[in-house]
Amino acid sequence: MNQPGKLPCLEAKNLGRVNTTKSIPAPRFSISQITTYRSAWEDDLRGLEASSFGALGLWLPKLAEVDSNVVIKRLREAEIAVSSVSFVGGFTGSNGASFTDALDHAYETLFFASSIGARCVVVTPGSRGRYTEKHERKLVTQVIRELACMGQELGVDVGILPMRAELARRWTFLHSLDDARSLLADVGHQRAGLVLDSFQHLNSMTDLAELGQLASEIKHVQLSDVSLGARTEYARSLPGDGDLPLSELMSSLLSNGYRGYFDIQVWSRDVWSQTHEAIIQQCDDWARAAQLTPVLQGEPATVTL
Repeated sequence: MNQPGKLPCLEAKNLGRVNTTKSIPAPRFSISQITTYRSAWEDDLRGLEASSFGALGLWLPKLAEVDSNVVIKRLREAEIAVSSVSFVGGFTGSNGASFTDALDHAYETLFFASSIGARCVVVTPGSRGRYTEKHERKLVTQVIRELACMGQELGVDVGILPMRAELARRWTFLHSLDDARSLLADVGHQRAGLVLDSFQHLNSMTDLAELGQLASEIKHVQLSDVSLGARTEYARSLPGDGDLPLSELMSSLLSNGYRGYFDIQVWSRDVWSQTHEAIIQQCDDWARAAQLTPVLQGEPATVTL
């Protein structure tokens, strides 16, 4: 249960939603601890308590020195929900971890996610490592299937995050949504699905109506903005400070049945130079003002970056 007055999702009336024949539900927002990179995790909680946000996206490195029981207790005291836990993976050995260690960490994270009621654990399986391409794909497919089966028991989704090749580094060998969808088809489990990152994927899929058709396959959405022509890893900006049609993206997904969180996750040195209070306040203001309008079939909105 949330505190009186706290909004786990922002009311539609606060979003200026246009009345249409097809009702668009209000989105559920969270703020990733990556966005508030320089603040302590307790500061993140206090910042959310003072905002209208009722959910947090946990980033494991920020919790590395904190006892998990303390995290669970504080989240319950603050009545803050958890949208996601990021990241597990590295199963290919590309980041230096052994396969056994990577798998053990993934299982531990699933149990932790279940204990705090997290909706999704985000997976980056690793880039090309010590295996052949065929062996690597078979290995990762098997691991994701096993994690999804465990997720079924624990009530946690497993989300695969593909990343553009120029940004993927050691994170993943899956460089597009189609790459991830192909692997997920081999996994064949309802608890395994996509993580959609607006910075990574929206500017490579300009047809928002088509993107909306993936709604049933998406477990989690990461939101960040970007200005026209900006392509570097740290060029991301807070929603509303760039040119991506984020409101249209949310409308398209919600209209097609997506009911997960929209997690504001921004990797940006400029954003990180701000205080966590200023970051959360700007996110809060944007979320309240976001205009959700339908994306019409046959008249897709486009964006060119």
